[in-house]
Amino acid sequence: MYKWERVQSRRLSNGEGHYFFGYYDVCAYGGKGSFHLAHRTSFAGRIPERTESCEIGILDGESGAFTALAETRAWNFQQGAMLQWRPQHADREILFNSYGDNGSLCGVMMNVANGTSRTLPLPIACVSLDGRYALSVSFGRMFQFRPGYGYAGADAEHDRKLAPEEDGVYLLDLESGTCRLALSLRQLQSFTQGYMPGEDIKLLVNHLTFNNDGSRFVMLLRNFPSQGRTWGTVVVTANRDGSGLFAKKDAYSFASHYYWKNERELLIYSDGPQGNQLYEWQDCSAHIRTIDMGYFRKDGHCSYSPDRQWLLYDSYPDENRMQHLYLYHPASGRGMTLGSYSAMPSELDARCDLHPRWNYAGTHISFDSTHEGSRQIYEMDLRKVMSEW
Repeated sequence: MYKWERVQSRRLSNGEGHYFFGYYDVCAYGGKGSFHLAHRTSFAGRIPERTESCEIGILDGESGAFTALAETRAWNFQQGAMLQWRPQHADREILFNSYGDNGSLCGVMMNVANGTSRTLPLPIACVSLDGRYALSVSFGRMFQFRPGYGYAGADAEHDRKLAPEEDGVYLLDLESGTCRLALSLRQLQSFTQGYMPGEDIKLLVNHLTFNNDGSRFVMLLRNFPSQGRTWGTVVVTANRDGSGLFAKKDAYSFASHYYWKNERELLIYSDGPQGNQLYEWQDCSAHIRTIDMGYFRKDGHCSYSPDRQWLLYDSYPDENRMQHLYLYHPASGRGMTLGSYSAMPSELDARCDLHPRWNYAGTHISFDSTHEGSRQIYEMDLRKVMSEW
């Protein structure tokens, strides 16, 4: 296993086992950047079974010491247990998914200072940036579609239906703990009839994220593949309460990773006027533009720095099983490779993507990698390279 780095990284995780954070669009840093959330497991490279748990906890940014806070069986290697700091409370409260005493999935809000926790009625899929609301979807249905993004053994009766009225996108109020179905899969089926290939298809919401002020959210509505038919995606946005549905013009096609730039503009790698490219798309309109076709040639996990002056990007393994980490400056139209890291072989949905993510100050990033022979968390200080750009 090997690496090449233009900007030196340091390993944050320290100790026995495998460590990872998860997805690229959630901040792992808390407490002025001195603490980093993490999952710790005893294995890597395969899909976890229903009975297998992982620890969630905090890495000390200086020593790398891991403080375990809880265990959960609601997790996967792509997005973990949706572990994250609660926005606006990133010095004291975390959120993650678990199974409750009755055996059903739930969310957990924990105060890391005193260890007290509150159970939420449904698992969380994303949280608004003001920390007030969360959205939930069926992680059992997700497991049927892509095991790396759902939870084994979480399926329910409605998960076997094509587009049920009783399931879809739920809205949770994190203050009151109340929830309601904001948008059903039946409603989404009706809205996308002109886009999806036929009515006899099974639907799910694969990814969804609030915009920056929490007024709207985006989702990737996908169909289960069947009889030689691959799955496609309709990019749909909606108001927080499920009203105001809008579908991206290039509807049933390819769409992958995305990131909100602000309340109305969305960065997304998808099909469009120039084919599969990185685009900036304006919500509720047909306005779309490419972001440097010569530089962003392949799909990657994209995110803006907190000040929106920089773009962070990565790649899947190339023919030499090397994953690349990129930094791009939109104003100057220039980018650089920060580092390249070898990837250990694994089951497809248990792979270790770099999933780079920013700290709140926009000065450091962290990422997951297996280039040292185990799954670990690394950090990179970008202040020098950005100041010399």
